[in-house]
Amino acid sequence: MRFDINLATRRYEDAGRFYRAWIPILLLAALLTVSLSAYAFHTYRVNSTTSREINKIDNRLAELDKQRKDAEELLAQPQNSGTRDTTQYLNDAFKLKEFSWTQVLSDLEKLVPTGVQVVSIKPVVVGNQIQVTMELSTSDRARVLEMVRRMEASPRFPDVQIQSERSQQEGTLVSQIQALYSPVGAQ
Repeated sequence: MRFDINLATRRYEDAGRFYRAWIPILLLAALLTVSLSAYAFHTYRVNSTTSREINKIDNRLAELDKQRKDAEELLAQPQNSGTRDTTQYLNDAFKLKEFSWTQVLSDLEKLVPTGVQVVSIKPVVVGNQIQVTMELSTSDRARVLEMVRRMEASPRFPDVQIQSERSQQEGTLVSQIQALYSPVGAQ
C-alpha cells in the first residue's frame, strides 16, 4: 500500500502552536462573556425590583390622590361649607404661625440701610406662601432701591416688588414693598 503525499502542494501546519495561541484568547473571551451575562442578569433583577417598588409607590400615590379628590368633593358640597371655611381659616392661621416676628426683625436688621425706617409690616397668607407688605419711610429713593436689592439677595425674601411710593411733607418718601417670605430660607 502506497500513500501519495505531496508536501509541495500542502503546507505543513503546526496545530499545537495554533491551539497555544488561540485557546487562551478564546477562554478569556468566554470568561468575559459569562461575566457580562452575569452582570446583565444582576442589573435586570435589580431594575425589575426597583420597577416593582416604583409601581407600588405610584399605586399608593394614585390612591392618595383619589382620597384627596374625594375629600375635596365632600368639602365642596353646600352643606359642608362651614367646615370648609373653618378648615381654610385654620390652615391660614397655622401658616401664619410659621411667620416668626423675631426672625423677620432680625433679618431686616441686617437688610435695612441707614436712613430707612420700617413703619409697618403686615404678613398675609397668599395661596401656600406668606406675603409680607412693608411700609418704609426715608428721605432718599436710592435707599429704598438699596433695600430692595439687599432683600432680593437674601434667601428669606425671594420675590420683592415696590408697590407704591408717595411723598409726604418735609421731604419724606413713603414706599410700600411687597415680598414673599420664606421662613426656611438658609442664612
